Amino acid sequence: MRVGLVVDELARGGTERQFTLLAQALADAGVGVEVFVLKPIADAGRDQLEVLRSAGVRAIGGGAGAYPSWLRRFAPDVVQVAMLRTSLLAAAYSLTPGAPPLVMSRRYLSSARQDSWLRTRATRAALRQASAIIANSRLAAEDSSKVEGVPLERYTVIGNIIPESAFASVPPARIDTDLPVIVNVASLRPQKGHVHLVEAAALLADRGRPVTVLCLGDDERWPETAAQVRRQVSEAGVDVRLLGDVADPRPYLAAADVVAQASVAEGLSNALLEAMAAGRPIVATGVGGTADVLLESGPDCGAAAAPAGLVVPPADAVALAEAIGEMLTSPQRAAAFGEAARRRARTHDAEAAVAAHLALYRAVLG
Repeated sequence: MRVGLVVDELARGGTERQFTLLAQALADAGVGVEVFVLKPIADAGRDQLEVLRSAGVRAIGGGAGAYPSWLRRFAPDVVQVAMLRTSLLAAAYSLTPGAPPLVMSRRYLSSARQDSWLRTRATRAALRQASAIIANSRLAAEDSSKVEGVPLERYTVIGNIIPESAFASVPPARIDTDLPVIVNVASLRPQKGHVHLVEAAALLADRGRPVTVLCLGDDERWPETAAQVRRQVSEAGVDVRLLGDVADPRPYLAAADVVAQASVAEGLSNALLEAMAAGRPIVATGVGGTADVLLESGPDCGAAAAPAGLVVPPADAVALAEAIGEMLTSPQRAAAFGEAARRRARTHDAEAAVAAHLALYRAVLG
């Protein structure tokens, strides 16, 4: 089988990283894979490009005009796409005679994006051209179906891949603080909820439990949000540090007393899964697939059935502060959450994801 994966760009974003991990895992399983990148490959994508090259996966960077020639040369049996531009491009070419079946991905909550009417209509039209749609969480599928008007039965839920490197033990980063360390890994997009995390830090300080909060994530692409958070930190007088885009968050995760996710909207957070793999105590908002991966139990969960963290409502700084305080007050319980999180993380390994993708591709091909 030959699988073509198509993305807008290579970068450190969650979708791009997941497609890179999927390409690597498919190649390791003996599947022929190539990646078509709509934008020229820039410095921000060098890390992902190196992962692809090490797996023997070719990545082609070119504009929309290069897509048809890539299709003819590589001749994939199935094309899987993510992001709007490539979805529209691939959907248009799927109408041509002999085009391969198209699989699309939904990796966020459509309702949280507040897209324009035109963008929503374009997305809906592209999704209707797909032979199958993959969502990375149950809620992402339900939300897309409701917003974009595509029948829910056309969606297949396949969770994100956790790279094996996330399970490796690494030395903790040295943090210049005597306070408990709270780590957040998320870009400075508004929906990541940094303002609520800063407010929670202020509430903890008011209650006599000050903390150091380390925010790891791109703050250059969202300067307005970053400026807002910096003003809030200054006014509150709390120790919240915006460290920017960090290539390897594992040392910071290893140094964390608690990993906190404050998102108000999410599909399924890669950062959350990698914190689970690191065995860290987690406090997270109940958005997207978060509650499913941290709390859900069932007959197939086995030893992973124990809750793997505390889940609080989104945009609720009081609940966020209380849950972080609870973790800090009960280190034995926090450690138990971390152990359960690491066990649960193993259910999101590459082998399980490859099996699910291949089953879907075969179903699409008939």
